[in-house]
Amino acid sequence: MPATYAHRKFGEDIAAALGERFPETVRARSAFALGLHGPDPLFYYKPLKKNAVRARGDLLHEESAAAFFGAARAVYLARGKREADRAYLYGFVCHFCLDSVCHAEVARQMQVTGMSHVGVEAAFERILLSEDGLDPVKARTATHIRAERDAVSALAAYCGVTTRQAKKAAKSMRFYSGLLRAPNAFKRGVVALGLRLAGKYEKLAPMMIPRTETDAAKGSNAALRALYDRAIGKAERLIPALAAFLEGAPLDETFNSNFESEEKI
Repeated sequence: MPATYAHRKFGEDIAAALGERFPETVRARSAFALGLHGPDPLFYYKPLKKNAVRARGDLLHEESAAAFFGAARAVYLARGKREADRAYLYGFVCHFCLDSVCHAEVARQMQVTGMSHVGVEAAFERILLSEDGLDPVKARTATHIRAERDAVSALAAYCGVTTRQAKKAAKSMRFYSGLLRAPNAFKRGVVALGLRLAGKYEKLAPMMIPRTETDAAKGSNAALRALYDRAIGKAERLIPALAAFLEGAPLDETFNSNFESEEKI
């Protein structure tokens, strides 16, 4: 999965392009922002141990997006066609588009560069933050994630967890994103030590934004930047398609892939 800031920036770009046609993306900002991360918040629910909520996040990434959005229409209608729900689902479309377009390339770059999955993503985060004039190692990338009632309600309803679990997941995503923020050598060392003591260093330490762009990351970043731009076009097409589906039209066949690739399943 492209990481937190990539999905955040992607959503901001889409809202700028489609906000007049889909004002929910602006009016229900917290729900849209949480939807931008798709099932990812579930991975932050008690993240240091296996549990059913985290497993649910894996399942949602692996199954066809058509299964998720197909079921979402019934939930949307049952909940009374809430504006915040539409915003959340439009955000979820953004997540699907960026993930499905980029994941295969992330896997390829892992083979080419020897970096881990999260290492490839963190290197790309650095480029996007720099493009936006932010200091990559000091930026707070998850401040848009807020456990507000409508957003949490949508996460629970559409991802199949309880409201309490959804609220904890959203809060934890913001908390752990901040915890891994390492603006100086001291904090980076403290975080690294804590991860070693928890036995999670190899898996989680690469999530810290690198201080510099390595030679190995340059090709990866260029490839992902091009795919990011392609994913924008995909989302600009699929959000109107989902809006039509929620009102009774057939679901666009592009959703017949999962979040891992664009191959039909």
